[in-house]
Amino acid sequence: MLRTRVAEALVPPSKLKTKDALYALLVVDDKVVTVARPRKHSIHPADLHVLLATIAAPSIKGTSASWLPICLPKFNASGFLHAYVSFIRSEEDPPEEQAGAERKPSIALILISASGDFDNVRAWSGYTIDQLESSSTIDALLEAARTAEYTVDDLQVPGLRHFIYKSRSNVQVTMPHYDFENGGSESELQRIFSLYRTAFDAIHAKGGQECTLRLQYVKTQSVCVMAWVRGS
Repeated sequence: MLRTRVAEALVPPSKLKTKDALYALLVVDDKVVTVARPRKHSIHPADLHVLLATIAAPSIKGTSASWLPICLPKFNASGFLHAYVSFIRSEEDPPEEQAGAERKPSIALILISASGDFDNVRAWSGYTIDQLESSSTIDALLEAARTAEYTVDDLQVPGLRHFIYKSRSNVQVTMPHYDFENGGSESELQRIFSLYRTAFDAIHAKGGQECTLRLQYVKTQSVCVMAWVRGS
């Protein structure tokens, strides 16, 4: 399994002194593939958002390596950790003479340490990248990134324009690619996500309700949004 191979590569070898290592993440096109962590340290979604926003900054994205202090507020709001960010593959716009050429997915490795031991963390990064390259895992990730996107048309559900599905057991989210090429706009997508938030808040009683809900239906002049909680 691809994620298992990635996870095995993220674990530092015993010969490296990485006792202060906290998290290792592999991110493809701003999507987290795998997180490796000690048993006593889970990573909060809010801290994950901080990491993803940080590596998306123009000064960092696409760089071969960056070493920077970072605060993960849900881990420790009063202190800083150290992050080593390395783009194994970086997305590049095709040259003008190759307009329409296939886009290259970006692959980023993020290592978080509680200590400032740069040399050990850099050695950890080098080991992980070597493992990913030698096992052809990088090539497999690139191929998966190229073929992972899907549209609502692929599902052939009449009237469905978009959706988000979250699996609680796997802690994963999936949604189709939004079709900008056939009339869809960024402002329309933002309006849909605003309705998602309204329905989500109602389901989880974040809007002042006395209890949570199993089903919520929101309708406007142009679209309808339904939030549905399945299972226990």
